[in-house]
Amino acid sequence: MFAAVVGFFLSPYIVKQLGPTQYGVWMLIAGLVGYLGILDLGIRAAVNRYTARLHAMGDHQECSLTISAALRLFGFLGILAIALSGVIAYFVPILFNVPAALADDARIVAIIGGLGIATALVAGVFGAVVTGLERFDTQCGIEVLVTSVRTVAIILALRAGCGLVAFAGIQLFASVLSCALYWVAAHKLYKELRIQLFGALGSQTRTILHFSVPMVALSLLGQITNYSDNIVIGAFLPIEAVTFFAIAANLCLYAKGMPTALSHLMIPRISALTAQGSNQVGETILSVTKFATLISAPMAVTFALRGESFITLWMGPAFGPASGEVLRVLAIIVWLDASRNVAMQSLIGMSKQRTVVLGIALEAACYLALSLALVQQFGIVGVALGSLVPNVLSSLGYIPRCLSRATGISAGLFFRNVVLLPAAACLLFGVATALIERFVPATSLAIFFLQTFLILPLVPLSTWLLCLSTAEKSRVNSEIGRFLRR
Repeated sequence: MFAAVVGFFLSPYIVKQLGPTQYGVWMLIAGLVGYLGILDLGIRAAVNRYTARLHAMGDHQECSLTISAALRLFGFLGILAIALSGVIAYFVPILFNVPAALADDARIVAIIGGLGIATALVAGVFGAVVTGLERFDTQCGIEVLVTSVRTVAIILALRAGCGLVAFAGIQLFASVLSCALYWVAAHKLYKELRIQLFGALGSQTRTILHFSVPMVALSLLGQITNYSDNIVIGAFLPIEAVTFFAIAANLCLYAKGMPTALSHLMIPRISALTAQGSNQVGETILSVTKFATLISAPMAVTFALRGESFITLWMGPAFGPASGEVLRVLAIIVWLDASRNVAMQSLIGMSKQRTVVLGIALEAACYLALSLALVQQFGIVGVALGSLVPNVLSSLGYIPRCLSRATGISAGLFFRNVVLLPAAACLLFGVATALIERFVPATSLAIFFLQTFLILPLVPLSTWLLCLSTAEKSRVNSEIGRFLRR
């Protein structure tokens, strides 16, 4: 959440200092290098799951060997990431509309990005240990510290007139710092952990790869849906168009911050519950999907009804109309992704990731086909529509069916938590939002936030009256009472 807030306030400054062209090049390369994230191969998720499971069982030796095997795998994959970034660096100015004056910088940035991916892979092992122990307080502390250092460095660099290369160097330094902090935290929190980089780890490596093979497919498909937008736009439209799309896409990314963080709790939680033979798995998933969607729904409503006005105040009038039109389309994805991510992370926690691969593959293929078909006719809005249609079909169709087969949760009950209850909770908020936009539009960001803050209580009030069962109300009262006693 902290990173999202910082990113929100920092983005206008970065765009202003770099300009639409340089920022477009940055986002294009970030998308290309982001594909190297597939080299994760699902190994981090495997470490997360097996740390939670083996630690709960008290098998510390096997847990240490599994973590060591993952670290060894990531070492080799990090070297591969650096090599592939050199290939990307060579082809970037040839295949995309990168201005000649920025071609050399683009190549250097791509190579630095590969070094950052390699570092992030190693950091991911120790980060997965921390989250596998469910020490999310430590994870948050590290992320806040790294984000703060990176933000200060970016501001100082941009004020000094530095360009893309310095920007990339700061990102690499942040990755190195994150890796060091997670290494220290993992050893402090898990005192029984013993890293063994040499020796026979064949059994643990096979265990990780058995879990991660379907995760490779999910990772690749995730990279396609996350990074192909900018690449498609960069290939068919002027490079400045990447900036207009990225403004809306980044805003959605900030909005997804808290629900996404909530979904990441599900792998260790569901893994632990499954290892203990608990009968609360289905109830836990339903509760978290409802809560995650109730967090994201008000933001999605605001984006749909007031997105253009907000971007005009946030980034400037030059960006409002085009980026606002994209934001209206992406707002629906913001709504649905909260519950979708919770469901998918829960399935991974139950080792049921194979069940979702086919549907996600069809979604990615449909997304690419629609984006390529619509980009030249409808521009950046066509790319947004290309991602929306398959996302809706997957989030409300395929994923609920997979969850139903794995847990017995009916698709109708899932739909109730994802669409019906949040819609009921946001009805009054949506009406108030539309009336404000129509009759008293904001003239500054401060007024915009104040207006939203004043009507936001309509959501929890409606949730209490319309969406919570008696048992859920009792649990809320209990938690509030416990908090007040503390």
